[in-house]
Amino acid sequence: MSEESVLEVSFQRQPAIVTRRVAEEVILVPVTGRMAQEGSLYTLNGTSAFLWEQLDGRRTGRDLVRELKETYDVEEAPAESDVRTFLTQLQGIGAIASA
Repeated sequence: MSEESVLEVSFQRQPAIVTRRVAEEVILVPVTGRMAQEGSLYTLNGTSAFLWEQLDGRRTGRDLVRELKETYDVEEAPAESDVRTFLTQLQGIGAIASA
């Protein structure tokens, strides 16, 4: 899926990824598959953790852009870029799938 089209799709978190909150950080822990066997962990910053929590299978990338703009008071272009990058990276590690 291209970075442009990623904004038109709704995504959901994969059940093979468990979320843990440790102190001020949100950590994604793969529990099955290659990433789990490798012992991979992924740490999300505040903005990424906010977006992660929005991935419910109903919201599209465009919805995430709108929520990011409203919550963090950012402009459209950087919000779109951040959401595209976020979704593309999560797809790359198998943490999300299109709904």
